[in-house]
Parts: sequence; structure tokens; C-alpha cells
Amino acid sequence: MKNILLILSLMMSIFTFSQSYPILETDSTGKKYVVFTYEQAQKIDNSFELISLLEKAGSECDSTVLSYIKVVDKLENQVNNLETNIILHKGQIKDKDNQISNLTERLKNSENDTRLCQDQIKTRDNQIELLKEEVSTLKTKRNIAYGAGALGIIIGVLVIIFIQ
Repeated sequence: MKNILLILSLMMSIFTFSQSYPILETDSTGKKYVVFTYEQAQKIDNSFELISLLEKAGSECDSTVLSYIKVVDKLENQVNNLETNIILHKGQIKDKDNQISNLTERLKNSENDTRLCQDQIKTRDNQIELLKEEVSTLKTKRNIAYGAGALGIIIGVLVIIFIQ
């Protein structure tokens, strides 16, 4: 039972604080009046005191409003500048990402080219080895032919010498 009463009291307090102030009400005599919260009334009182102080100082409230407008305009300019900077930075980030993807693609292409070059070097080395073997066999054949020719000349000269 206590829990139910506690919940009901909490709900009632929530509903009573959820009213939005200021409220325009009429009393039993038909007069209209405005109901403020304490904080709102304090702010209004402070504003009236500032206005009376400014009037005593010989300045007008319009000048303070104008200064507020100037401050707000300056802040709006700063916000606009910051927003354009943000847009520029986002563009630079996109460019950076594009450059990174381009560089990674170039790196992959370079790696493929390196692999192809290494394969070509291996085939060139194999061809050089085959050509060296072929050159050595040709040299051997040439030397044999020279030896056979020299032997034939010697035998021919000996045969001529023995015949005569």
C-alpha cells in the first residue's frame, strides 16, 4: 500500500512540474494575471533593474540590443567560417582517402611488375645457361674439326713423303 501511495505521489509531482510557465489566468473578478515560476520572475526583475540602470546612465536599451545583434552577427560569421572549414576538411579527408587508395593500387601494380621482372630474369638466366652449353658444344666440335683437319694434313703429308 505504501508503495502504491509513493508511486501516486511521485506521478502527481511529475505532473505538477510538467506545466509550462508563464500561464495566463483569470481570477473570479475577471481580471487577467500571469503566473510565473520563481526563476522566471527573478529574471524579469533583473532585466527591469538593468533597464532602469541603463536609463539612469543615459544610454538606451536599443544600443544594447544593437550590441547584442553585433555580437550575434559576429558569432554567426564565426559559425559560418567554421562550417566552411569543416567542409574543406571533409573534402581534404576524401582526397586523402582517394590518394591512399591510388597509392595502394600503384603499390600492387609495382609488386606485380617486380614479380614479372623476376620471372623474366629467371628465363633470361636459363637461356644464358642453355646458350653457354651450346657454345661449349660448338667449341668442342670446332676443336675436333680442327684436330681432324690437322691430323688429315699430317697424314696426307706423311703419305706423300712415304710414296715418293
